[in-house]
Amino acid sequence: MLVDAWGLRPRLSIFSKVMNERIKSQLIAGLERCLDDGLRNIDKVTLLAYSRYDLETAKACLKQWASEGKLEILKPLDEAQDDEPVVRMKAYIEGKSPWPNWPPKD
Repeated sequence: MLVDAWGLRPRLSIFSKVMNERIKSQLIAGLERCLDDGLRNIDKVTLLAYSRYDLETAKACLKQWASEGKLEILKPLDEAQDDEPVVRMKAYIEGKSPWPNWPPKD
């Protein structure tokens, strides 16, 4: 394990946390752009592109947002084909909908 100059903590931990937050914000922006365009079902390849192919961060974010009721996980990322829908959005993650009748009724 790499540690900082004082031997106190892993050297890459700060960088890793910053990268995860950056990827999380990019993922949020991408998903909310899809919602702005009227798309509710997001496929695996689109989701991975928004998360810059950081599978672990994407899975952690999806799990958290599913527990908050903002999306429904249709199929785990590990099991889905590239063009297969993996999530159905139920709400915006951070923003508010520009559409008056959001969310649409199934």
